[in-house]
Amino acid sequence: MNYIHKLQQQVKELEDEKTDARESLQDLVNYLHSDKFRCNNSLDGYVNISDVLNRLGSARAALLDG
Repeated sequence: MNYIHKLQQQVKELEDEKTDARESLQDLVNYLHSDKFRCNNSLDGYVNISDVLNRLGSARAALLDG
């Protein structure tokens, strides 16, 4: 494989990683907007930090494994 093809492959892999990262972050945003965190009282908007950290850990692992 010549150098240009190798670079094109690397660019595609990096674009795929960027897409995966965007999808993981969007998944986290959707999760934070889910009904799980709606109390319909003064506690609306508060989240469990460990829930968010677990989701971030899963997203990070998915990106590193990909």
